[in-house]
Amino acid sequence: MPAIAVTAALLTEASWQLDDFAALARAAIAAAAAAVFFLTLALITRQIGGGDIKLAVLTGMLPGWLGWNHFVLALLSGLLLAALTAAVLIATRRISRHDPVPLGPFLLAGALCGVLA
Repeated sequence: MPAIAVTAALLTEASWQLDDFAALARAAIAAAAAAVFFLTLALITRQIGGGDIKLAVLTGMLPGWLGWNHFVLALLSGLLLAALTAAVLIATRRISRHDPVPLGPFLLAGALCGVLA
């Protein structure tokens, strides 16, 4: 939670310096959209924890500040990496279908892909 507040403050400062408050509004909307999306997934699947939801807010905020394409790429690439990893682990019988897979590392990797794109 402190990282979300610090990131919001830094993005506010960057928007003020660049005189681009549309980017700040886009970052806020992207963070809220990521929160709602992951909260919905958590309620449906019961496999996603609160930490993943909070991290999704943070990892949605940063690429969202850059643009909607960055945000969508970050979200989808993180979920795709998690799905591919889970599929490999299930295929090699290291985990079962019912074992949770932590999304945190994949959300961070997806955010990195979205920011660098």
